[in-house]
Amino acid sequence: MKALLCTGRLDTFSGSELVIIEFGQELRRRKFDVHVYAHHIAAPLDASLRTAGLIPKSGDDIDLTAYDLIYTQQNALSLLLDAQAMEQLCEVGLPYILFAHLSPYIEIEAPLSRLESEIATHIIANSVETRKALAAFGAAYRKAIVVPNPTQDAYISHTPINAIRKILIVSNHCPDEVLAARELLISAGYTVDHLGEGGNVTMMRPEILHDCDAVMTIGKTVQMAILAHRPVYCYDHFGGPGWLTDENYQMAAALNFSGRDQPVKKTAMEIFEEVTHFKPVIPQFYRKQKPFLMRFWVDLLLRDLKYYRRKVPKNRDAMKSFARLDRCMSVVCSQAFNNHFLLRYVLPRKMRFIADRDKWIRDRDEWIRERDAWIRERDDLIRDLQLQIHDRDHRIKESHSLIRSLHEQLTSPTFIRRCVSRFLSLFRFHTWRRRRS
Repeated sequence: MKALLCTGRLDTFSGSELVIIEFGQELRRRKFDVHVYAHHIAAPLDASLRTAGLIPKSGDDIDLTAYDLIYTQQNALSLLLDAQAMEQLCEVGLPYILFAHLSPYIEIEAPLSRLESEIATHIIANSVETRKALAAFGAAYRKAIVVPNPTQDAYISHTPINAIRKILIVSNHCPDEVLAARELLISAGYTVDHLGEGGNVTMMRPEILHDCDAVMTIGKTVQMAILAHRPVYCYDHFGGPGWLTDENYQMAAALNFSGRDQPVKKTAMEIFEEVTHFKPVIPQFYRKQKPFLMRFWVDLLLRDLKYYRRKVPKNRDAMKSFARLDRCMSVVCSQAFNNHFLLRYVLPRKMRFIADRDKWIRDRDEWIRERDAWIRERDDLIRDLQLQIHDRDHRIKESHSLIRSLHEQLTSPTFIRRCVSRFLSLFRFHTWRRRRS
């Protein structure tokens, strides 16, 4: 069987990108041929897709009628569904189509026109909050299935955590107070690693999570940490409740562990105090793991797909009109999404690069000033040494002059005669004394 997974952009290792990769990996384990379409795919993500056995595709290479399953998020499918493609789908019947919505407030995640509700086999929301936001678009969206960011079985671990000494921060938008708290924790002897923009930019893997004692994050990484039985400090740029407990779990889960359930900003010292005074316990919500397993949802999907028969829309003209409208709106939305991405990721990245470059220039200038000061000190030392050498040479010359003068005196005939005369006088004197005695 063939599956097509569609998304807006694959640029960073964030939540929506991991949804595509992990869903694709699970389908590959079920013997699907999995193709991936995105408006833009960055080189690291392209490599990750191919490593996972997923095949990136451009819009020109995609024949929608060839797929048994189509999954789309961020309205990416709409850019492929022009009137001609809709006509072809109407001829052969609609495949099994899943429309997913991953945010209740980001505009690109909202439905475009009536096309989605007309052709979707199922509509998916990633949280109760998102489903409530979708309900405003009609009855079909009130029936949306909540699929809470499931992930791989490989994250499951039952290793007990008795003490917290190594903490992993996972964030592509790490707030200043968390970065400041990280420095305080490191000063207090904790090991605190940062995965994401501004830290180690790589895809989350089970071994990374299993190597830490606790996780500070929001969103999809929370489900991974729960499967790994790692304590979660739920906090990021929206704020958050802090440590997840049985008391705050349901509210946090309803808002996709985004931190918006308690949008209160903490200070670095408050975060530091909460982390250092926390005692690991085994909460009851660790038992609620099944909804967080990608395998569980794919099992349900394949059970439904097994009995699915392609449906032929009755009103083709209306479908083609909806497709044209959706495609026009999708072009506008994709441009807006690009702008959103540029403002949220690319511009801050460039600003950080400029700031780092300016810091490097300042450091370089400081180093040059220190080097010049060292050169001046060296030159002063060389001059002092040269003066000392000059004084030494002068003293050596004087010594040589004195030696020559002494040599001349010692070797002069007058001095020799005087010495011989003195010796003879002494000899005669001693001879005379011996004779007398």
